[in-house]
Amino acid sequence: SDNDVILTNYGGYMAEMFPLEKDRDVVVTPGGPEVTKEETLHVKDVQHESIISGTVTSGPGGPIFVVSDALFEKLATYSSASEWHKQTSIKIKNKSDLGQAEKLYIQLNEENYSNFIQSYEEARKGNIETLGITIFTAAFLGLAFLMTTGSILYFKQMSEAEEERGSYTILRKIGFAEKDIMKGIYMKQTFNFGVPLIIGLLHSYFAVKSGWFLFGSELTAPLWIAMCCYIALYAIFAVLSVGYYKKVIRESL
Repeated sequence: SDNDVILTNYGGYMAEMFPLEKDRDVVVTPGGPEVTKEETLHVKDVQHESIISGTVTSGPGGPIFVVSDALFEKLATYSSASEWHKQTSIKIKNKSDLGQAEKLYIQLNEENYSNFIQSYEEARKGNIETLGITIFTAAFLGLAFLMTTGSILYFKQMSEAEEERGSYTILRKIGFAEKDIMKGIYMKQTFNFGVPLIIGLLHSYFAVKSGWFLFGSELTAPLWIAMCCYIALYAIFAVLSVGYYKKVIRESL
């Protein structure tokens, strides 16, 4: 029907706090609070991605209804005070043409518009440059924290290995082979490093999940990077600890 719409840019905290499923009717008041007339729309589909520029919608972050031309013309008559913008989208099939498209876009803006509107790529690069120091600081502090906790666990295992040197000497004298003793060491190190690793991975997941909630986008890459760093560093310290235990056991006979 003419009142069928698609809801886009509906993710993050908005979708979490006010979940809306497709094939449902919603009542909206187009034109702002000064308009008392209501319109019932049927939501055919709900999408997390946004296909409309934030400049056109007077600011990013809010949900957007994609409507038919007939419904748009109808809603536009409800309020003359509201600003109506248009957006022309061009889909680039070959990514290698993106640089040329950026140049044409900048040239078009400089020739036809007094207020320059950034393209998506320029806005993305600007955000990366602006947040670069924050990202570097957070990454450095996170890496330093991981190194500190891993080092504490490693030196603790070294201390315990030295304290247990006498016990290993007794075990070797009564006939236990090195591989028999190492089985217990492997289990011990798996527990000592596995539990903090699991806690760290869960912390990373929920921290990045909160970013999904706040920013409205899935931050999959930061999640995998954080988890891989946790696993790699704890694996290195676990291997070093096992190696030190093996050295102590060999020297105990």
